[in-house]
Amino acid sequence: MEMYLLKSTVCIALVFAFYKLILEKESMHRVKRFYLLGGIVASFLAPLITFTKYVEATPNLSPVTNNATITLLPSQIQSGPDYLSIILWSVYFLGVVFFAFKFGKNLFIITQKIAKNQRIRNRNLFHVLLKIPTTPHTFFNYIFLHKETFEANAIPNEVLLHEQIHAEQKHSLDTLFIEVVQIIFWFNPLVYLIKQAIKLNHEFLADQGVLAQGTDKSFYQNILLAFSSGATTPIMANSINYSSIKKRFTVMKTNTSRKTKWLKSLLILPLLSLILYGFSNRELMIVPEGQSSHASILQQKDPTPAEIAEYNRLAKKYNAQSKETRVVPYKDLMRMEAIYKGMSASQKETSQPFPECPPPPQPPVPPVPPVPPIASLEPVDHVVRMAKENAVFFFEEQPISSDKAIALMKENRNLNLETVTFKNSNPIVKISSKPITTPSKVVSQPAPDPAANLVEIAKRGGTFYVNKKKVSSEEAIKAIRENQGSKIDIDETDPDHPVVWISGC
Repeated sequence: MEMYLLKSTVCIALVFAFYKLILEKESMHRVKRFYLLGGIVASFLAPLITFTKYVEATPNLSPVTNNATITLLPSQIQSGPDYLSIILWSVYFLGVVFFAFKFGKNLFIITQKIAKNQRIRNRNLFHVLLKIPTTPHTFFNYIFLHKETFEANAIPNEVLLHEQIHAEQKHSLDTLFIEVVQIIFWFNPLVYLIKQAIKLNHEFLADQGVLAQGTDKSFYQNILLAFSSGATTPIMANSINYSSIKKRFTVMKTNTSRKTKWLKSLLILPLLSLILYGFSNRELMIVPEGQSSHASILQQKDPTPAEIAEYNRLAKKYNAQSKETRVVPYKDLMRMEAIYKGMSASQKETSQPFPECPPPPQPPVPPVPPVPPIASLEPVDHVVRMAKENAVFFFEEQPISSDKAIALMKENRNLNLETVTFKNSNPIVKISSKPITTPSKVVSQPAPDPAANLVEIAKRGGTFYVNKKKVSSEEAIKAIRENQGSKIDIDETDPDHPVVWISGC
């Protein structure tokens, strides 16, 4: 969630900065309108998009150094309640409720004005006459005017035309959209700046429409000054605003050439491409060789007769070999496995048995140095000595610092200890208030083909950590391939659920 907020904030900052520096002072107001709306959508959707890359698994994998060792890690780490997250989410939902209430209140005020005041229809528009003085403003097809001023014909036609353009161009839709975005992302100050830019651009569009009718620019500017101060207007309505008059006068004098409009419009495309591709997510999917297409990965239908015949041909070939000396190439093994998994029980009964291969010969396992007897040392002294050897400490299967481990042992000398040491890796010290009845089963072996080993562990339902962070098997395999000097640690205490810890990436 934190990464999403960071990415979306950077995206919307880029959108707003581009608008302020490149587009705001230009007279291409329709382009700016859709740029602002599209930029908001892209900023909040891009971090949710994931691009998946499919990579074939091959037997030619880069080996790691002989320093890679396999050591013990906790099979599962249980964490307590995250009170900080609970507090932050509570504050967020309170903000959503507050701004949603404010939105509903403003909408209710406008609908009550429409319902309780006189309305005069003018084609597809309605003039809502208010008894209290008000600056002319618009909400969808309703133009709100001061009744006394309107009946005295004291409202210039240019002002009515300005509000009519707001209604005809449906500026209220943009306003409602940004109000809803503000409810969801109320904590992001950039949303408020974008909101102001959208409403100001509505005024640019209305001014442009009035001047296009042949209205004298100086005369129109004097009218804006006369009608831009005084009473307030609802937040969700479009109205003449005094605070934006100076910027609007400046933009009125701007006449952007057609060439400049095209050039600056084209600059939007690389910006949106940067947002959509640069701030989206990447996922690497490892698939069997020869099956890298997305369709074959998702294919779960029963194998065809041709595929079953292919499986039987390959299985018969390798079943004819002695089981003790049988060697099946990786490509054929993965192909047979893919077809065999899709077979029904009856198809498996009538087909060749799956050719099992003997496990590869394992090099002799170097003896693990014996753990010095703890009885000759006080528990605290032993933990201090292990801390000097840069041991990794766990309390109730949760990682802790060496200082925390020493403090625990000083507070309670009856805590249970288990220490595992390795030839090429830091010792691991487990501290527990419960008896340690199952000794750690440590597998230590050189790994000439570590990525292939991880593929096999993934099939057994293994759990993977890279630099103490839980990752998928695909990410773990990628880390090993890209970092040949990494250390690999495996906990085989539970053979059905091995745990792999990769460090040094």
